[in-house]
Amino acid sequence: EVDTDKASGYMMTLSQILFSQRRYSQARQAAYEALKFKSNNGDAYILIAQMYASSAQGIFSESEKRGLVFSAAVDKLLRAKAVDPSVSSEANKLINQYSGYYMEKEDAFMMGLKAGEPVFVPSWIGETTTIRTK
Repeated sequence: EVDTDKASGYMMTLSQILFSQRRYSQARQAAYEALKFKSNNGDAYILIAQMYASSAQGIFSESEKRGLVFSAAVDKLLRAKAVDPSVSSEANKLINQYSGYYMEKEDAFMMGLKAGEPVFVPSWIGETTTIRTK
């Protein structure tokens, strides 16, 4: 496809299909491919954030650690708003929802973690995020 908007849309459709099949790593790759065609595609970052949130339970069995996954999801939502202000409303809605899953300050302290510090999220996410607490 030579039309970059269409190509980005096709990759987003593929990403959504893979996401529905819980093939998160491949779905994320397709979303990143969509961004190569259209770098200001905020919907791609929102979809990646939703993938992260959907997989939180599979990454950490301990519920108190799942907040780290939601911090990584919020990173993507903030990026979505930065590149595409038209998605700000949806991104803000999800940020409000996901922030309810942040780690409790006490839990973070007991694990030797502190809000604002970088932390690596393992598994298929494989990214560093900033610790956020509630």
